Amino acid sequence: MKAPSLSRPVLAIDASDAASLVLALPNRPWRGVRIDEGRGRASELLDALNGVLREEGVGVQDIGAMVLCSGPGSFTGLRIAAGLVQGMARGLQKTVAVVSAFEAYALAWLLGSSDRGEPETGMGLQRDSLSVFINARLGEFYKARLRFNPLLYQFEFVGEPEIAQQKAVNEVSGLAEGTASIEPEAILVEPSPLRYCTPFGRGDASRSDSTQPPVEALQSLSYWSLVAAALSNDPQRFGPVVKAQPLYVRDKVAMTREERLNAPAMGLQPLHPADLASVMVIENQAYEVPWTSGNFRDAFSSGYQLMKLVDQGVMIGYLVCMRVLDECHLLNFTIAPSRQRRGAGQFMLDQWIKMLLAEKVNIIMLEVRPSNLAALRLYERNGFQRVGLRKDYYPTRQGEAVREDAVLMNRSLADKGRS
Repeated sequence: MKAPSLSRPVLAIDASDAASLVLALPNRPWRGVRIDEGRGRASELLDALNGVLREEGVGVQDIGAMVLCSGPGSFTGLRIAAGLVQGMARGLQKTVAVVSAFEAYALAWLLGSSDRGEPETGMGLQRDSLSVFINARLGEFYKARLRFNPLLYQFEFVGEPEIAQQKAVNEVSGLAEGTASIEPEAILVEPSPLRYCTPFGRGDASRSDSTQPPVEALQSLSYWSLVAAALSNDPQRFGPVVKAQPLYVRDKVAMTREERLNAPAMGLQPLHPADLASVMVIENQAYEVPWTSGNFRDAFSSGYQLMKLVDQGVMIGYLVCMRVLDECHLLNFTIAPSRQRRGAGQFMLDQWIKMLLAEKVNIIMLEVRPSNLAALRLYERNGFQRVGLRKDYYPTRQGEAVREDAVLMNRSLADKGRS
């Protein structure tokens, strides 16, 4: 197979999972840097890049083009990587190639397995497609179907990427949880599992010629994104900086200024399983002893009502309730800590009660911790009455030996509540 032919340095950046960058240098070893998990901010990436440039005696103005690994992955990471590539490409007036993590993993799988054969033949992949599953955590996977195009020497999407549940992934033949499958029909990817493999020797990690990158580069998505862009025969692979956009598979959790200006105002909407990753971020920030993702999945499977509070396209709260005839039991009512004490809880409660009134619900029941003074004030301000105390109801961080009581509260929606 051919090795990439570079006339000028090319820089690739990824922050969708473990942030990394790779600088491809003509006729010299490629340089790659991985950022410690949780530190993939733009400043760390820039510091790492400046260090590589200094060591190689290359100036930022010498960079000939850029590559963005567009994800999917961490929402914050996607925005960081895209923003950094956009800013640098505009400032340097360079073209950008955008490569998804799906394509990067597929290429690493194809070129890194010694029994795959020469990629020029495509192993039949120009006719048949393969699925790539990337672990999105919390029992969900990003899924995409790809087909290898031997003429353009690149993988292409067959349909749109989507979210797959753990059950669906388990049903895919040949996949073993926690590993990267080498079955020809599917690849299961756990976070950062790239094997040590190289397109310059089809899995021969012992080579040390001038094109052999170091280990840290070979284990990053930025490296494989750069390889995918460099090997491609597509004349449009590198293009204007406007192409450098994140790949969002589930609803994104942040918006650009232009999107915010055109987005609808705050409102209550149905909550879906695809929202669970964002829910768990808020849940773990809001409580010392939060619900688990399993608790929310049980609520979905039990047919409970789950709603989310959305402000200009971003989820800022949610609630879970159980309906039995004309009664409703509120099980979880949460506003993101960063949005508390701004009226969001009152708004969500008002909108929810309007829904219950329209549905002919007569009474709302709930439990609340005595220590949750803000919630007690909110409920009492809205007509909820304390009707009892349930001893040792809530778990605490101290374990089963120390539990907290629950204040039982009711509110009638009949008569006065409907006026």
